[in-house]
Amino acid sequence: MSSSGRGHVKGPLAPYAEGFRGHLLGQGYSWGSAAHQIHLMAHLSRWLEVRGLGPAALDEHLAGLFLAARCADGYAALRSARALAPLLSYLRGLGAVLPPRMPVPQTPADRLAARFGEYLAGERGLAGESVRSYMGVARRFLAGAALGDDGGAEGLSAADVTGFVRRECARRGVASAKATVTSLRSLLRFLYLDGQVSAPLTGAVPSAACWQLAALPRAVSPAELARLMDSCDRDGAAGCRDFAILVLLARLGLRAGEVAGLDLGDIRWRQGEIIVRGKGSRRDILPLPADGVGVRADVQSQVRANVQRSRRVGW
Repeated sequence: MSSSGRGHVKGPLAPYAEGFRGHLLGQGYSWGSAAHQIHLMAHLSRWLEVRGLGPAALDEHLAGLFLAARCADGYAALRSARALAPLLSYLRGLGAVLPPRMPVPQTPADRLAARFGEYLAGERGLAGESVRSYMGVARRFLAGAALGDDGGAEGLSAADVTGFVRRECARRGVASAKATVTSLRSLLRFLYLDGQVSAPLTGAVPSAACWQLAALPRAVSPAELARLMDSCDRDGAAGCRDFAILVLLARLGLRAGEVAGLDLGDIRWRQGEIIVRGKGSRRDILPLPADGVGVRADVQSQVRANVQRSRRVGW
């Protein structure tokens, strides 16, 4: 950036470059991040200058055209409305750019959703992003609901609520489904407080299914484990190693990393104990599986293999 503090901004936005940079640094932007925003400002200023436009012409439509042109020119970064938001917010604060025009609700569902958004922002104090998210669910729900001629929701029933949740959550992940039911409950509370429905319908909203450990595989049955252990060829070193690993995993429930980290000194043959090193330098003493001398030899073979491997890689 130049010593004047305006960076390389030329054109209709040049008078605002120095103030914008100071604003960014005051907001906690690093010098590098502020420089990227100044470069974006310079590109927008050049784009406006070519078209003979000034800052006052900037609105959502024109900003969208600029971002589309930036993408077409091959820019790899700062190509979204979110990237342009700091600059537009700064210019609007100065009065150089008009505030965004809010769409006028057309349908009864849109008007009711708009009132819900005002309630969320004014009464509940939700952030703008949360309000938009809640209103999106409200619009989808109200668009399919049977509203009265005056736009009221007196005809809503519990069946409408549960039907909507089933349709919406069937095609969503757990996090999205939970956000959907939360937004819907908030809408139903608003409708009740606003006198749109005569009875609270929040109880009709089912919870999003989210069972802990639901994705874990089924346990291996004893018969399957026996077949797996019998498949090890214990006449060779590899088979002895595999058998020892299976014994430790099945009998003691060790993790793979705990088995791989065993050392010869961790096995106390006379006491029939084994020292297991877990996460966070944790040390547990467990009974050594008493499956016979052959198994103990296999376990010792696995531990020796660990030691030899660690020496080869220089641990």
